[in-house]
Amino acid sequence: MSNKPSQESLDAIAALAETYREHQRLQTPPYPALKIPKYRTGHYGEWILKRRDAFIMGGYFTAIQPANPNYILSQGDTLWMSLGPRELESQAHHALYACGHTVIMGLGMGLLLFNVIAEKQVERVTVVERDSRVIELLHKIAQPNTWPGWEKVSFVVADALTWQPDSPVDFLSVDIWPKLGDIQLRENGQQIHQNVQAKQVALWGQELDFIHFLSESRKQPPPTLAQYHEYVQAVGIPLIEANNPNYPDNCWRAAQSVLAFL
Repeated sequence: MSNKPSQESLDAIAALAETYREHQRLQTPPYPALKIPKYRTGHYGEWILKRRDAFIMGGYFTAIQPANPNYILSQGDTLWMSLGPRELESQAHHALYACGHTVIMGLGMGLLLFNVIAEKQVERVTVVERDSRVIELLHKIAQPNTWPGWEKVSFVVADALTWQPDSPVDFLSVDIWPKLGDIQLRENGQQIHQNVQAKQVALWGQELDFIHFLSESRKQPPPTLAQYHEYVQAVGIPLIEANNPNYPDNCWRAAQSVLAFL
């Protein structure tokens, strides 16, 4: 009697191995993780900052996972922002393109700013934030003046949709929408680019808008890099990741992840 496994058994093992590899791929973020600055939890007037570790949350490019650490910022009884996996992953690739004169629209809790100013290729960072209270809050919940590269930072209290720079911009990151997949992203992005004319632009949640664009065009998945080039040309904005062959798949992963938790 032969101890050699049957072809059926070998096929089953191969299928299990492939399933495991796919699971691991979907659990692995496609970009280096952002570093989280140190925050001071507590009450700051109308703002409340709490830390909630090991709270299971969905990622942006990945599936459900523990959020550790996870900071939650509320304004009164309203959740304003959290630094869970989805927030971290959805901005991670923005940081990779920061260089020269970088503009960040939407300060939030300073996550992207913290990562960007530490990079040697970044010479100057202009933060455009319409609410001066958010800038004041950052100084209360963190100690940004101790962050490496803080001397590069300047703040402008202005509306992102109308602000114009006083010098050329190499990279622009825009995160001004209350939620991912905002219907105004494309129109707002075009208006902002018209005023700023940055060499490269990253819009928070552009992956979802790209997939929506394909749906509008009745294109079937999986998305391709050529289709992403069509999208970039159609919106008229020099969006990041145009040369990354894996980016369309990343966009599809993001769309599936977000839809799974609606």
